[in-house]
Amino acid sequence: MENTPTFVIADNQDLTRKGLMFYVKELYESSKLIETSNKQSLFEWIGHCENCVAVIDYSMFNIQDVNEMRILLQRFPETYWLLLSNEYNVEFVRQLCNFNTVGFLKKTCGSDEVRYALRCAVGRRLFLCHEISLELLSPSDPKVPESTLTATETEILKLIAQGKSVKEIAAIRFSSYHTIVAHKKNIFRKLGVSTVFEATKYAIKAGLTDIADYCI
Repeated sequence: MENTPTFVIADNQDLTRKGLMFYVKELYESSKLIETSNKQSLFEWIGHCENCVAVIDYSMFNIQDVNEMRILLQRFPETYWLLLSNEYNVEFVRQLCNFNTVGFLKKTCGSDEVRYALRCAVGRRLFLCHEISLELLSPSDPKVPESTLTATETEILKLIAQGKSVKEIAAIRFSSYHTIVAHKKNIFRKLGVSTVFEATKYAIKAGLTDIADYCI
């Protein structure tokens, strides 16, 4: 059985705040709910909670700096931070994705995503709403620098970005498994990446594949 945390709701918009409280009570009827509208009160409440979920409009508290957020995560290790906003700095989100006590929810998210975000918060799992996930994968640079990939490597990169395995690519190109492995290593080295995810982002930016072709 889940150890239901105390929920601290920090948002200066009545409609948003009351809506969040409704979802929390719907999912966790016995949970303790606290409303706050200032930074000092927020820190006082979560400082006294052994198991807390802070649902906050982080722009309201002017938390825009990654280093500040990292300090808060270290200062309050028992707190899960579900950050709520209309707009996000993609780099801000990207640098915090290594933490499992933080989540990102847009105020435009639907009911199902809000509920899932709260469940992730209670389970202490990283949460990214669908829209933010797409933004992280979407092209951000207006132009990708020319690479030194050969025509063969470019085609293999495109197949990698479409979710094909090394075995599948070998079959498609009538090549040996080891040949494709060697090409893959060369591609990663030339692009300066170490994961399929990073290579896929490059392929999307370069226009080699569409985000709809990428299957996680």
